[in-house]
Amino acid sequence: MANKNIKLMYCLNLFSEMKFFGVIAILYYTEITQSMMLGMSIYSIATIVSSLAEFPTGIISDRIGRRMTIIAGAISSLIYVLLLSFAVNYIWLIVAAIFNGIEIAFFSGNNQAYIYENLKNSNMENKYEIYAGKVNSMIYLAGAIAAFIGTIIVYFTSYKFVIILSIIPKIIEVIIAFNLENINNFNNTEKVSNQIKEASEKVLKNNNLKKQIIADSINDGIGEACYQFRSTFYAMVWPEWALGIPGILSNVGAFVSNWFARKNYSKNR
Repeated sequence: MANKNIKLMYCLNLFSEMKFFGVIAILYYTEITQSMMLGMSIYSIATIVSSLAEFPTGIISDRIGRRMTIIAGAISSLIYVLLLSFAVNYIWLIVAAIFNGIEIAFFSGNNQAYIYENLKNSNMENKYEIYAGKVNSMIYLAGAIAAFIGTIIVYFTSYKFVIILSIIPKIIEVIIAFNLENINNFNNTEKVSNQIKEASEKVLKNNNLKKQIIADSINDGIGEACYQFRSTFYAMVWPEWALGIPGILSNVGAFVSNWFARKNYSKNR
């Protein structure tokens, strides 16, 4: 069962990030809103929603199980792309961004826990770093493939067509999620208030954890904004077919490092 679920997680990550519109998303948002500021705000909304939903989705994961949480995330992801494909104004983009944030929150932490629990049930938890690194590397492989295909297609068609085409991998993602198998049948009966209190106390008492949270917040906030905005700059000097080149190179590098890094870490630990 563990091997089947891990293989499916490889595929899930691959199709979850197979967003052909990733490179041109900011250009699409700007085209609809007629404003770069409003276009960038879509990313901000998704980030804020994912941050606010992080804790409640963690509780939901403990209550309904990892598999059902993955299914919820995959469905949210499909709704997100469907809304983008039908978007005609800023309101549509906002609603899409909300579902994107929910998707991120459902997957955050839960998917890693699902992989670990699969391996633990097969007495393979000592290989978690290896499998987690390889499963995570699929995100970047998908990013490289999507950037390559997306920029070629948009050169001959339109932003809207590229987003509509991205619905296909999202449907496949949902199908994969439903094919995952349950590994633990449990319900966490601990009160939500107790969980919040325990988590808050641990953060307040640990200075290193507080610094890490602040650093990650700044890095993710500013870094993500710069990363997503880059296509707007490239579009000023490059033809549309070349917009994906930086994304392809960065994602290939991230794929290679994630595929091998944790394996080497495990050997040298």
